[in-house]
Amino acid sequence: MNINRKIGAVIFVICTLFAITFFSCKKGVLNVTDPNVFSADNYPATIDDLNMELNDVYGRFRAGYYDADWYRFFALSRDHSADQAYKAIDFDAATQINFTKTDQAVAVLWEKHYENIAKCLNALNDIDRFKVKNPSMNAADKERVDLIEGQVRFARAWNYMILVNSYGETMITTEADKAKMGVPIIKKLAGIISETQIPRSSIGEVWTYIIDDLKASEAILKTKTWSGNDIARASGWTVKAMLGKAYIFSQQWALASAKLKEVIDGSGKSLIPFDQFKDMFGGKNEFSNESLFELNVIKDESQGWSVSDNVGTRLNIYLAPAVINEDGSTGKNGFGNYFVHDKNLFRFGFTGTAVTPAEQKLPAYLAQSRIWRDSKTVDPRLWVYSFQPYLDSLRWDNVTRPAAKMPGDGVNLETNIAWCFQKYVLRDAFVWSNNISIGHNMYILRLAEVYLLYAEALTKTGQNVNALEYINKVHRRAYGQANVDIPGIYDYASLTAATEAPDAALRNDPLKYEKWAELFAEGTWWFDVCRWKLGQNEADFYQKVATGNLTWNDNKYTLPIPLREMNTNALMKQNSGY
Repeated sequence: MNINRKIGAVIFVICTLFAITFFSCKKGVLNVTDPNVFSADNYPATIDDLNMELNDVYGRFRAGYYDADWYRFFALSRDHSADQAYKAIDFDAATQINFTKTDQAVAVLWEKHYENIAKCLNALNDIDRFKVKNPSMNAADKERVDLIEGQVRFARAWNYMILVNSYGETMITTEADKAKMGVPIIKKLAGIISETQIPRSSIGEVWTYIIDDLKASEAILKTKTWSGNDIARASGWTVKAMLGKAYIFSQQWALASAKLKEVIDGSGKSLIPFDQFKDMFGGKNEFSNESLFELNVIKDESQGWSVSDNVGTRLNIYLAPAVINEDGSTGKNGFGNYFVHDKNLFRFGFTGTAVTPAEQKLPAYLAQSRIWRDSKTVDPRLWVYSFQPYLDSLRWDNVTRPAAKMPGDGVNLETNIAWCFQKYVLRDAFVWSNNISIGHNMYILRLAEVYLLYAEALTKTGQNVNALEYINKVHRRAYGQANVDIPGIYDYASLTAATEAPDAALRNDPLKYEKWAELFAEGTWWFDVCRWKLGQNEADFYQKVATGNLTWNDNKYTLPIPLREMNTNALMKQNSGY
């Protein structure tokens, strides 16, 4: 099965099935089953029918958190990886973390992930019915059906992880937190209005449900791997790694340690060399030996401006870098709505403060920047994730264009350093030349994160020496060391050694610093901020965004339940402060 197939046709088939099932009349003497029409009697008829539903489930990883429209708000703005170069109400709300229950983004994130869960539940129901109707399947067919089930269960668990981490009353930091409000668990597709009235399960109950799904998936997929057209599927090692992460978030440290070590020892995965790592976020080195699960997207201009009707991503338009054109003017390879928040440069160890274009292109300033970069005085990942104006460049149509400071659009950036993003952007083509929806994969889980999760579990089980070693493995790769398994000159000497960060929370905490630096702008840091209760620290460190000063209260750790949900579900309770 090729899961890159366009999902529009799949959605049509599924919706057709729902329509037939939902609106058909009871069977009567004049009602004859039409084999050319989908119904519960004749669908799913084949394993390919189930695979078609699985295609839809995979396609929906793009709907919700990893949809570019919402990723920019919840994965980039909220944790201040990004600052805004464009002025709009919803942009302001995201960068200042002032979400409300009436915000479209808050509602769509909730609705999309519950739609995804409903599709998973429908697929699991169809799998059960198919098994009942085909009790004599041969071993090969039974395995194919079981593998589909395992992947759907993984997808459902992942969707619940996004929901409970986004809308749960709190992250689990104490045993008492498990009794606080999580999100509703949908166990049955609603047929009547009363069945849509579902209260919030506790946080502990939601994590138990997630873990049970992942364990069931693991029991099916075991150590299954995929290749060829199926390479983007969740493997057995994907599931084991996600289960280890679920144990971390639910603070089951011993279980997390054992499961993550199983992935490290058994998956055959390894950290790819720095020379490959630095290009892996721009459409190269996809499905590398480091990747455990990535969002597989393909350049698709058939519906370039549609979120749901193509298999590409337009995140690159929002993060588009600024360049110096041939005539000396500043242009942008897309909308360029965001730039790397200035404080991130300092957190990576950069101490240059040039603000104006004239200052940024001074030969002495650029020479000093090269020294810092070449000597690795500054964390090398800074130049993997961002473009330094006038030092870096982009090239398309046989023309090399120097990177520029991001100009503001309704926002005054005269006092900002305003480096542009390099991660997940289009670097070698003009966006308006049929490149609106590009095919740069996005990483959901990779081995570097597994190493750092494992290190966290080890610190909680008294194995600090081994924990430090796995933190250092990630750090060594970042600094270009070829063999990450031997000590190096860039190693941290202890779990409280100095890092590049100037702020109190990360300055002497290599684990936290590496989680931030290694996975910068990959959508994970905000959840760590919430787990480790770093909200006030982050507000104090970043201080402000382009549209105003940052303030903090603990209500910001969670999103409000959308007003539409509050109005239609009488059993729903709102989060505090909303």
